[in-house]
Amino acid sequence: MIGDHGLRYGAQKDEDVGKFEDYNPMLMISVPKFLRQNDQLMKNMRKNARRHTSNFDVYATLVDIAKIGKQNAYQNWDYHDFRSCEEMEVDEWYCLCYTWKDVKLDSDRVQRAGRTVIDTVNRFLESENISSICAKLEFTKVIHCRLQIMISCEHFSQHCNISSSIYFRL
Repeated sequence: MIGDHGLRYGAQKDEDVGKFEDYNPMLMISVPKFLRQNDQLMKNMRKNARRHTSNFDVYATLVDIAKIGKQNAYQNWDYHDFRSCEEMEVDEWYCLCYTWKDVKLDSDRVQRAGRTVIDTVNRFLESENISSICAKLEFTKVIHCRLQIMISCEHFSQHCNISSSIYFRL
């Protein structure tokens, strides 16, 4: 049984727990009795249940079960302990190994980042020879800024192998 997402409406959706539910759909698997007798399959299923896996892993697992059936060829299911969202092709937006922290808007770093965004867009418009048909952007102020930071993925019982890059979202 696979859930699509958590709550779509209400105050909880905008909180961290709501975002976690939205990006981490529920998944329950009931292994058929005839497959439970396969020790290697059950060992890998239990081990991978506590690892950082993606919907791509689940799909590949179900395809393998359909192809292999009762056979004892489940050795390749032992996923690496440390896989980043990037390695699993999970978009950064849906990666659960990051958290967001509000940043003071009056900090020099935030103001420089805001100006850099505006300057970059203006330079792009010029380089594409379309600045004559587009209004030149001017920096006024940053109205909201959050810092994206990597967190320890303790809920996966391992740590995500993600670079410690810091991103601003303006």
